[in-house]
Amino acid sequence: MKKLMNSPEDAVSEALQGMAYCNPDLEYFPKEEILARKREPTAARVGVIAAGGGGHEPSNAGCVGPGLLDAAVVGSVFAFPEAASILRGIRQADYGQGVLLVLQNYSGTVMNARVAMEEAQRAGIPVEMVVVGDDTAVPASAAGRRGVAGSILVQKIACAAAAAGYPLAAARDVTEKAAANLRTAGVVLTSCTLPGAGQPVFELGPGEMETGTGICGEPGTGRQPLRPAQEIAAQMLEQIFQDRDYTGQEVAVLVNGLGGTPPIELYIMNCELQQLLEERGVRVYRTVVGSLVTALDTAGCSFTLMEVDEELKPLLDAPCRSLALRN
Repeated sequence: MKKLMNSPEDAVSEALQGMAYCNPDLEYFPKEEILARKREPTAARVGVIAAGGGGHEPSNAGCVGPGLLDAAVVGSVFAFPEAASILRGIRQADYGQGVLLVLQNYSGTVMNARVAMEEAQRAGIPVEMVVVGDDTAVPASAAGRRGVAGSILVQKIACAAAAAGYPLAAARDVTEKAAANLRTAGVVLTSCTLPGAGQPVFELGPGEMETGTGICGEPGTGRQPLRPAQEIAAQMLEQIFQDRDYTGQEVAVLVNGLGGTPPIELYIMNCELQQLLEERGVRVYRTVVGSLVTALDTAGCSFTLMEVDEELKPLLDAPCRSLALRN
């Protein structure tokens, strides 16, 4: 497979450096693979960071900026970052009011984050963590569900709360509420190809699609014949509603592309989704469409619904500016 890169080993490092070049207010830490906001001398607020593997850009590094993340700690492609790197990210985001970690639920990242939290707390930095598990393709279990595209909406809530002056415990609580209100379902039309691998992670026939595939290429819930967008959207929404019924509720919507889907197709899927939600009596407060949490070059998309209330809505609408999101 053709790739615009030098060596696969340097892909994440060079991408983060390229992101830093886009904004003079961002700082790249090459040893720890962190993209962070330059520190604000007069800040006195909760800091917010995210951590996870590379290959999902622009998430998480593309969401570093005012009103959004203070730092993103990035592992190798589809691999968790080291505890020492997460600890460095916590220190970078510490303004004396504590630090909140918002993570997708992947065991290696969560485990290393807990180690980093313990080290930070021993150093006198209060730290809280919210783990997002929104993937309805995975049954709920003791370990929780995978975290997928909905993490972007949860990060937005967390960061707006921090910017608004919420103390650490309150920022954690409102972030946990957002995470609990969240459900996501997805479909893929092609597999991704890892840098240097030369071939896709798995094969899908020209007339096939797969539901429930993870954002690191994990197996989905089943393969089916490819159908029109209207039918795919209905199936994805039904999967969400089987897990949580949003009828009569007000929601934020995210239609997320997985890296290989052109905008015209994402807007077609959004058109179908909006009509289906109206038929089900769901009120849409805000819609975001774009490739925000990707899986390299995977063709496909996901739908995320998040119930909103009078506390979450102004946080969702609060000003922010980053490479990926802007209010």
